[in-house]
Amino acid sequence: MVTGAASQIFQGLAGQILRLRWGTVRRKSYRLTPRDAGFFSLCSSSLADLAQLERQIRRIVANRAFRRYRALPGGNTWSLFFQQPENTGFGLGRLDYVATLVKKRLYHTNYSTLDFFAFAPFVRTYFTPSTKVQNKTKEFEKRYGLSPWNLIAVNIRGTDKWKEIPAADVDRYIQLAENAASEAPHAKILLVTDQHQFLSLFEARFADRLVVIRELPTTSRIDGPIHNALTLWQRRDFGVNFLAVVLLMASSRIVITHTGNTAFWTVLFRGHTNGLVQLRGEETFGEIKN
Repeated sequence: MVTGAASQIFQGLAGQILRLRWGTVRRKSYRLTPRDAGFFSLCSSSLADLAQLERQIRRIVANRAFRRYRALPGGNTWSLFFQQPENTGFGLGRLDYVATLVKKRLYHTNYSTLDFFAFAPFVRTYFTPSTKVQNKTKEFEKRYGLSPWNLIAVNIRGTDKWKEIPAADVDRYIQLAENAASEAPHAKILLVTDQHQFLSLFEARFADRLVVIRELPTTSRIDGPIHNALTLWQRRDFGVNFLAVVLLMASSRIVITHTGNTAFWTVLFRGHTNGLVQLRGEETFGEIKN
């Protein structure tokens, strides 16, 4: 049932349990082990686990995970964000490649080198957003007057990301956004960032063309991720809103993004890197195409 030798199988009163690195499998259900991490970091580690399995999982349980993204304990948070998998009856393809996601840090690679064909069946089977999330995306489009085909999405990960990977200067994002705005003169510019200091810089440059989803919180701190600073009340909606906005970015005409798990999943949902520019420290991958 499992590829490689990274897991353990043991017998318990509840039946056979397969222990993977970030979760366990029993009776075709995958249960996430509690881990304090970012939303899409949890998605990446879960995907790496699921890609080790030769048989499709029928249910995913996260009643002890995603604790920073819910207000109340106990319920299966996975079903809040994603649809439970349906049995396709087919294999999911390149298990070996997708299972190396975390080991090879594919979320930090040049995204144009990703094998999207290999990732696609896993994303479709296990990470189809819930109806609640999809409806929230539509709600944001209507509330802010957004049309993905005429939208430039700029995603800057601030706060403590510099501890993990060198950050690109915000001026480079602004310059790229200016280039994109010239290519698409009637497009709105959607800025998605957790760093409050970046908002005024973009507002000064793009004025009425700029859109900021006010339902997503920001912070001025640079010593910890935004999800650690949320109040219990903010957690109630943050995960759904965040995932909904990532879907909105993924469908945008042009995407200018950072390097990290959120950007990685934006690209996975997009399914390609056409019209996408990725910044990684001093490096730039991709190009803006009208």
